[in-house]
Amino acid sequence: MKNIAPKQMNIAPYPVMNVMPKGRWRLHAAQMWADHGWEMLGTVEDGYGIGALVRAPNLGGYYKINGTQVSALDQRKVAKALAECQLDK
Repeated sequence: MKNIAPKQMNIAPYPVMNVMPKGRWRLHAAQMWADHGWEMLGTVEDGYGIGALVRAPNLGGYYKINGTQVSALDQRKVAKALAECQLDK
């Protein structure tokens, strides 16, 4: 009998997070977010897509905005990625 198992895909066991400080966040979020007090930091790419990286002072923490969709991010991963970006300067 022939083995018909699906081929293995090369997928990371966890989503990789790439942060680009001062990235082109306007491609992913409208100016209204900044007008309402959200701090626009750049762009972020996680395993699920790319979006604007923002910090919400009233909610605390980092979020990804793509259009009108707001997604919470893993705070530890964002903090680590931002720290690595600071070290590269």
